[in-house]
Amino acid sequence: MPAADDHRPPLWFRLLVGLGVVVSAALVAVIAAALWAWRFTEPSWLWPGVVVVDVAWILAFSAFGRIRRRLAAAAYALLDRILTRRGGVVLLVVAVVAALGGVGLGAFERAPPVSEPVALGEPVAIVGAGAAGVHAAWMLVQAGHEVEIYEAANYVGGHAYSAPFETERGEIVDVDMGFLFGSPQGYHDLKVLMALVGVERVYGDVGFAATVDGYTWSTDPGAEREPEVERFHRAIEGAFADESLDFVPFGWWLWRNGFDATFRRRYLTPYLTLLFLNPEGFYNYSTRFMASMFDGPDKYLDLRAPWHAWSVAGGSHRYYREITAPFAERIHLGHPVVEVRRGDDGVHLTAIGPAGDRVERRFAAAILAIPPDVAAEIVVDLSPFEAFVLRQVRYGSSEVVLHTDQAALPPAELRRSYNWRQEQGWGEAFELSAELGPIVVPGRDLAPMPIGTLNPQGPLQGVRERKIWRHLVQDVWHFAAMFGMMPDLQGRGGLWYAGSWTSYIGHESAMRSGIQAACGAAELGPEVVSASGAGDEARCLEVQVQDALPGVGVEAKQETICGRAGAYAYLWGRHCAASDER
Repeated sequence: MPAADDHRPPLWFRLLVGLGVVVSAALVAVIAAALWAWRFTEPSWLWPGVVVVDVAWILAFSAFGRIRRRLAAAAYALLDRILTRRGGVVLLVVAVVAALGGVGLGAFERAPPVSEPVALGEPVAIVGAGAAGVHAAWMLVQAGHEVEIYEAANYVGGHAYSAPFETERGEIVDVDMGFLFGSPQGYHDLKVLMALVGVERVYGDVGFAATVDGYTWSTDPGAEREPEVERFHRAIEGAFADESLDFVPFGWWLWRNGFDATFRRRYLTPYLTLLFLNPEGFYNYSTRFMASMFDGPDKYLDLRAPWHAWSVAGGSHRYYREITAPFAERIHLGHPVVEVRRGDDGVHLTAIGPAGDRVERRFAAAILAIPPDVAAEIVVDLSPFEAFVLRQVRYGSSEVVLHTDQAALPPAELRRSYNWRQEQGWGEAFELSAELGPIVVPGRDLAPMPIGTLNPQGPLQGVRERKIWRHLVQDVWHFAAMFGMMPDLQGRGGLWYAGSWTSYIGHESAMRSGIQAACGAAELGPEVVSASGAGDEARCLEVQVQDALPGVGVEAKQETICGRAGAYAYLWGRHCAASDER
């Protein structure tokens, strides 16, 4: 039998192979471009790596002629034998479909089907007592479900953490180190529940000042700023309503509109860090999402004036203490969950208690209100697809220090509510400092004044507490993964996922995700079932869930909430009514 390379394939086949090489090289470049736009912030290695891979691939195809010819001849001979056999075309099509189907089935291998909602009397576990876990638990408790909450930390609230700060008079003031302020036009659910448990809001403006490489600016209406600031606000006006910008990275939009790296460094990075706390990936965020921060009904920021905000009077810990009081005995603090396994009879959970004791229990369903990488570690029977989706979420970390060192603040004439400093020799490093007393207890002259500094670049005096927070990197790839793939994970084998990472960054999104997970995991009717709860059932309140902001066309909105039953009905109507039509 002659050697395979003695029979040259026809010209069309050789051209097809050559085209395949070119297309594969182009595909490498396209994938790299998508990664650059959606996942990375201009990595220095990416484009040189693409060039090396593509050139090496094309040279390898061109240089080793004899090997290339032998492989092409062998491939053509195999294709020719298949196509000339009776039923060969059908066999080839079946093989291709089977291969593609095998990839799809392999992705979902071992993933159990979506479970039915848990009926009353069946226990539900919640892992994590942050915003998502606490509000999932609150909904389930009102609906009469048996709930157990496991939290690795020794407090509830997650990022809504209030540190006890002792003044020189010996009084203790709770000072927030995580959730500092909320949107006037958002957080409807939280406003209702705060009113229910008697926790008030404190209004204030988000005044901001930045010193970047010696250049100083502020959000004061009369302050001197570059003309680019006004041009930026004109350019971004209306972009929040443009659906075509959903998957356009913010950095590309800035580049296309002529906003350079200096404008980013001086203005956008400092101010956006105030909202998102970690600047990693800012310019890979969705342009439409970023535009909604500067314009429209969800506006949060303005480079030309202090914007509006509110905080929790007395610290957010007060709210979490009150909202969880009726089911505090069901919250197991200091109990990290180390294993979650799905079975035919429900979800099996293993936790470790403070004394090292092992707690094992079966639940009808479980809500994992924890970061996705933690979930991926403790759920032992994830399918490849489930594991892949959970690992698409990225985090950056930052340190917050509570202290009394006045040297961390700028001089009084330059000082605003929040103060950014970035020196030329620091590279990308920065620090952001604020006097925290006026945010939580305005009108009171605390001595010493509690100061919070994000990412301090030098030693601080009078340090009271340090926290390391992880913050979601919400780039375009995150949107694609969470809104495109994450829904397929929910409810499989009785597992539900909650946290801001399942949708949008922020405390409000975390609350919403927890409530929605509770709606999906269990049977929740529109009326309160449990006798356990907080709030005076006979007292009706007018709750202002939306504050008026005439500058962006937002009108005040009030809801009448009558006790716990009214608050539950309000949340059920917003988040559970649609899922109830299963």
